[in-house]
Amino acid sequence: MGQKAAEGRIKRFRSDMELLKEKYDNVKMAQLLGIDPGNLSSYYTGKSKNPGEVFLNKFYVVFGEELKQFVHLVDESTFSEESLPENEDLRLNLFKIVETNQILAQSNLILAQNNQTLVETNQRMMEAHLSLLEKQRKREQ
Repeated sequence: MGQKAAEGRIKRFRSDMELLKEKYDNVKMAQLLGIDPGNLSSYYTGKSKNPGEVFLNKFYVVFGEELKQFVHLVDESTFSEESLPENEDLRLNLFKIVETNQILAQSNLILAQNNQTLVETNQRMMEAHLSLLEKQRKREQ
């Protein structure tokens, strides 16, 4: 059996998977990683198994460059000790809020990229349509 991955690294992987699911479906990601989609799903959900170090290394070789465009989740080291609430529940809530805001920002970036792709596709379709109309007009003359 392979080397077990640290819990923090597994959490980061699942967060990164969530981001990538905006662009890729499970089958495509599994194909790019060279693994069975069911295994990838199991790693993502953690219901039946967790990913090991070998898999996580491969995951970040395949998707690392793409993921660099995203801001990763803030951890406790981001804040000075004085700026953190003393109450542990408030600290956890603060991190959840920051994490949620960052996920929303990352999702907005993905939406903007997808919108740009749609605009480019629509432009190509319009050009093709205009070309067909021009050909039809020439035939009718």
